[in-house]
Amino acid sequence: MQKSRHRPKGFYSWLGRALSGHSAWIIIATILITLGLLWPMLKMAPTEIASDNPTGNPVVQLDEKIKDTFSSEIYYLPFII
Repeated sequence: MQKSRHRPKGFYSWLGRALSGHSAWIIIATILITLGLLWPMLKMAPTEIASDNPTGNPVVQLDEKIKDTFSSEIYYLPFII
């Protein structure tokens, strides 16, 4: 009796064969993509330091006005247990 060479069909079977057959190219492509995404972070240093407390920005002025006008969104509820 002969053994039948049944190959499973489907997406995951195809994906497994593709990944195992082209593993070197996939590793090289992954390294190149990673280096390409790291390049701006390593080579493009910021030219000025960002302020954590800007004062003249209209958005910050509006935020301060909203804080002064409306009450807090967090309410304290005391419970005695």
